[in-house]
Amino acid sequence: MRWKITAVGFLLSSLLMSLYNPTPLHAQSQHMLRLSAGFAPGMHIVKSEFEGTNISSFHLGPYIGGNFLIYIDDHNRLSVGLNYVQKGYYYREKSEFNLSLDDIDADLDLSLSYDFRLRLKLHYLQLPLTWYYYPSPSKKETNLYFLAGTHLDILTGANVRVYFGIDDIIKFKISTSDISDIGPIHKTEWGIHLGMGLSKPVGKYRLFLESRYNQALTPWLELKPFDEKWYNTNITFLGGISFPL
Repeated sequence: MRWKITAVGFLLSSLLMSLYNPTPLHAQSQHMLRLSAGFAPGMHIVKSEFEGTNISSFHLGPYIGGNFLIYIDDHNRLSVGLNYVQKGYYYREKSEFNLSLDDIDADLDLSLSYDFRLRLKLHYLQLPLTWYYYPSPSKKETNLYFLAGTHLDILTGANVRVYFGIDDIIKFKISTSDISDIGPIHKTEWGIHLGMGLSKPVGKYRLFLESRYNQALTPWLELKPFDEKWYNTNITFLGGISFPL
């Protein structure tokens, strides 16, 4: 009698598990290669003892990556990989001023305008370590997942463009990849990221859409005379495809 009750309990448990997750999970126990691309609109958080905390600038840079998704169990995955992400800074100041010259024979009063622009692009290689959680994993249906992790960004290069003009009288442009004179720019940046996404099966592959919030924990620029620290922050929107390994 006892073995019959045990058998019935086992069958009921199996039935409840199959209703909760209709797709066999063991069929999903495989590693994946994720290729992704997107864009990362970002801002700068500037912290200063003199002016407190301010939000500065806006930059829209590309994001390209390849990551290995390592199967741990039905709900958990671990990802490591290599990404390229472009961050940057943009500043523009435009105003008008009057130029007056008094002379014996004539008075000169000119209304002029000047325009100053600074565009800085920073190129990083990103080494992420990310944990993925799937609340209801399914091989044949669309999966919702959440992610959290940390990343190390290594600065590999930069581009600077400067423009200064006074109406059509003076125009000055400069473009360089040397940023050594801008200030104490750090070569590495440590940060964390949080996000969520959707994964949809297409044959033996999976398409995914994902959004991440990325916050740097270390500054990319320090201006000690002004006691300022600049931190990168952005939200990454990306899509891609996963290949089974």
